[in-house]
Amino acid sequence: MLKKARIYIIICVVALIQYGNTFEHDYAWDDAIVITQNERVQKGLSNPSEFFQSIKSNEIQHRYGYRPISLLSFALDIELSEMTPKTGHVMNVLYYALLCCLIFYFLKGMFPEKGALFAIIIVGLFLIHPVHTEVVANIKSRDEILTMIFGVFSMIFFLNFLEKEKRNYLFGALTILALVLSFLSKENGITFVGILLLIAYFKSTERINTYMKYGVPIFGGVVLVAIRMYVYSDSIFENSTTELLETYQYREDGFLGNPLRDATGLLQIIPNVFNILIKNLGLLIFPITLVHDYGFSHSTMVSWADPLVIASVVFHFILIYMVIREFKKKSVLLFGILFYFITISIFLHIIQVGPDYMAERFLFIPSLGFLIAIVALIERITKASFNSDAEPIWKNGKAKGAFVILGIFFLLGFVKTTNRNKAWENNTTLFESDIAALDDCARTNFNYAVLLHDEYHKNPTKSKQEKILYHYQRAVDISDRSLTSMLLLGKAYMEFGYEEKGKKVFEQAVVTHEGLVAPLMMMGQYYLSQEQFEESLEWYEKARELTNLPSTFHWKAVCYLKLNEIDKAVASIEEGELYNPQEVGYFKLMADLYLAQKSYDKARIAIQKGLEIAPNDAQLVEKLNQLNNQL
Repeated sequence: MLKKARIYIIICVVALIQYGNTFEHDYAWDDAIVITQNERVQKGLSNPSEFFQSIKSNEIQHRYGYRPISLLSFALDIELSEMTPKTGHVMNVLYYALLCCLIFYFLKGMFPEKGALFAIIIVGLFLIHPVHTEVVANIKSRDEILTMIFGVFSMIFFLNFLEKEKRNYLFGALTILALVLSFLSKENGITFVGILLLIAYFKSTERINTYMKYGVPIFGGVVLVAIRMYVYSDSIFENSTTELLETYQYREDGFLGNPLRDATGLLQIIPNVFNILIKNLGLLIFPITLVHDYGFSHSTMVSWADPLVIASVVFHFILIYMVIREFKKKSVLLFGILFYFITISIFLHIIQVGPDYMAERFLFIPSLGFLIAIVALIERITKASFNSDAEPIWKNGKAKGAFVILGIFFLLGFVKTTNRNKAWENNTTLFESDIAALDDCARTNFNYAVLLHDEYHKNPTKSKQEKILYHYQRAVDISDRSLTSMLLLGKAYMEFGYEEKGKKVFEQAVVTHEGLVAPLMMMGQYYLSQEQFEESLEWYEKARELTNLPSTFHWKAVCYLKLNEIDKAVASIEEGELYNPQEVGYFKLMADLYLAQKSYDKARIAIQKGLEIAPNDAQLVEKLNQLNNQL
């Protein structure tokens, strides 16, 4: 018993050593989506049913797929240690260690003729592969780990369903359950349906008829599709995107994350599929330059004439020929190749264009298939055997040579992963580590500028101003399709005393993003800051023509107040109240206007409404006390 457990203990220890330097890391990158700005997760496990609600809105916490199991795991972290990143990082590594143990167990069951050493080599390479750092070192990407954990469980249960003489129907039910949990961890869990069908093809059995053998995975796929349809039905799905569009506040433009959003059809997408495939293989074979963002223009839409696409087409046609030759042999090499393509298929934008052109986390599950194929290929080319059960490794000369080569890869991967982990310590280390490689990425330049801007407010210096403006401007120069980048650039110019430059940016935004309210509002802010109140009022009125947002009435009222037209200011603020303002500042202004008119009862009501939004607001409390003293 102890001998059997020894390998699993070694796997766990290596995982802890490999990723132990992440334990003291802070939250980073998109952890905000699932932790720091997610109200449901911050409540812990007080109301687990909340995680099964599907909500889509412009709030950061709702920019996440329907992944209740992953959200539950993050809530568990909060229960264990409130909101400290250390718990999240430790749990990530423990889940990763569990996954590696499960992979070893599966490989031994799937390929018993290959022996334990074959499985150990694959698991060892999987464990230290540098492309996995984004998944393990970034708490949010735990959804990939959980998806694969439950996916591997489904594979193990399915093997038992095919091979066990007793309780095979129980294993069939467990297979479906594990599939569902994988899918509820992240949507790409649906690819394990294809993997189960692959296992069914590889495993010949006379105990279970063909219909049953293939029926379980197919039924599992039907269940997942049914869940997907239900989750996005009116009975559960909450979506505020339409409301945001109708009020002209928000227009989602996914181009900056994935330039394929501009593709007009499949003929434009297919060459990019080959481009992504060859670049993914490059990352798996030579994981030298790793970055956290592959958005525009670090990634661009390519055509059939691109040399890399041509090379990829040739390579993959050779691969297809190999698959055809290996198909009847049911070789380990074939299993690895097909595992890779089945699990990567969902990220190739063929069925639906995704939010990101490519990402290292997308390679997490497919990398297992890649490593199975690579180890099998090395074994075949060198004519070595990694089956230590049949012959000790030290007596097999060819295997020893191949083993030495794999050992070098292991050490290089271990060192690279250890170093790459450091980049994920926090947002500052991540952006500063990657900005040189991502100078051509609009989204990264914007994110870095925002980070620098936040730091500037804590310790302002002239040099920081220049750096902030450079990265905002760089983001806009790469693509002016990001309205937020343009507006924050203009606001930064205004803040740093370059008002005219700020005005030019806002004017550009009005033209580039015609029909949206925000650029018009910023033009109003510019003229208001210059005390040109009539011009400011004109821009706010243009914004008002597009939308009934309370803020447009608020700023119109401010302009009227500055022009000493109190009655018009009151009329504007009262009209805006019809549209349910939720900002405490709105009612502060309303109260001030009523006080200027000596309408004390109305002022009291306005103050009380403001206190309903912010019960402890010192200014409102003081106004109310003054009003009470006057009366």
